[in-house]
Amino acid sequence: INSGESVTLWGSGALSYAWDNGITDGETVTLYATTTFTVTGTDAAGCTNTDSITIVVNSSADLSLEKFPERDDVNVGEEVSFSIRVTNSGPDPATNIEIEDILPPGLTLIGINAGGQVLGNTLRWTIPRLDIGAIDLTYTVRVESPRLLPDEYTNIAQITRSDQDDPDSDPNNDGGNQDEDDEVSYTLPTPTAELEVRKSADKTHGYVGDTVVFTVEVSNTGTYDATNVEIEDLLPQGFNLVSVNTTSGTYTSTDGLWAIPRIEPGRTETLTMEVTITEDDGYLNVATVVYVDQLDPDPSDDMSAVEIVLDNDDCLTVFNEFSPNNDGLNDFFFIECIDRYPGNYLQIFDRWGSLVFAKENYDNTWEGKRSTASLINSDTELPVGTYFYILSLDSERNNDRTGWLYISR
Repeated sequence: INSGESVTLWGSGALSYAWDNGITDGETVTLYATTTFTVTGTDAAGCTNTDSITIVVNSSADLSLEKFPERDDVNVGEEVSFSIRVTNSGPDPATNIEIEDILPPGLTLIGINAGGQVLGNTLRWTIPRLDIGAIDLTYTVRVESPRLLPDEYTNIAQITRSDQDDPDSDPNNDGGNQDEDDEVSYTLPTPTAELEVRKSADKTHGYVGDTVVFTVEVSNTGTYDATNVEIEDLLPQGFNLVSVNTTSGTYTSTDGLWAIPRIEPGRTETLTMEVTITEDDGYLNVATVVYVDQLDPDPSDDMSAVEIVLDNDDCLTVFNEFSPNNDGLNDFFFIECIDRYPGNYLQIFDRWGSLVFAKENYDNTWEGKRSTASLINSDTELPVGTYFYILSLDSERNNDRTGWLYISR
């Protein structure tokens, strides 16, 4: 018969008849797929016999699948719903359709609709009947952190069974390329976070006991929020931590981890650490990204380091008292080994904060006179008293060494 036509089933040669599939003897049924019926007859003596008949139905249903998420810019930890659209293009109704969807390792199932069943990472639906038209099957997943596994965000669905012939595809034969219209796949973009770490210090040279302020900046130049960011900045033995400030998150000195819950695209978070220099070796301070939920496509800028050069106390000693009276003894403000620091810059201020002397590439020749061109009465002797100096050891003009000096005459 053709799909949608009817047949009447009855038995003969017995007193009573029992049909399977809930059929009663003499009942007329409409068929859309080839079906086998079995009947058991019982005579007056109670003896039974069984027979069966197969009704061949000439039917065809062109089935196809589409798959799409409600959005594809889904970040780690967020949920997204997928829809599988099952379409029957006819010419006949389709019956007992079975659909299978395999979830990849990067997606975790949260919920499933339309009577779907779950077996491990496989989702299954059965549609008893689908007339010409379409139906949507939906489920919700959570996106997990990328682990660089093959196809970790690609999920594949296919039709595994239907009663009717499909003119352009066969069920349950996906070879991995989804080349028939009853097979479909969808790949969510991998969540990425482009982090950039920059580390700096307020000085590059120092002495034991000096204070140094380290600054760590981490920027998100990507398009996704960076979540659960961890920056490792474990101070070496050459520094003693005094204080810490962050614009976001917390810093734990015991393990050197700066934990930042979230960095939005285009935002920069900052960690500042005030430390003192100790006598112990180790003055290279390194900040490194050790974890982020997302994939960082360019890890080359995930690390930054600053090294403080410890100046030997036996050299670069500032002799902070001198007597410029032309007696040939201690007439100049003397800084030992200053010739080792080309590009140095010395500034002298009086006790009111006025600049009285400045010289680039200082060479131990100051005799206690005003010698800044912007000052009135330049090149005149300064009075006896206490002054304040700032010494920068290179062209970066960091205040590497500061202190008091005394002029006596």
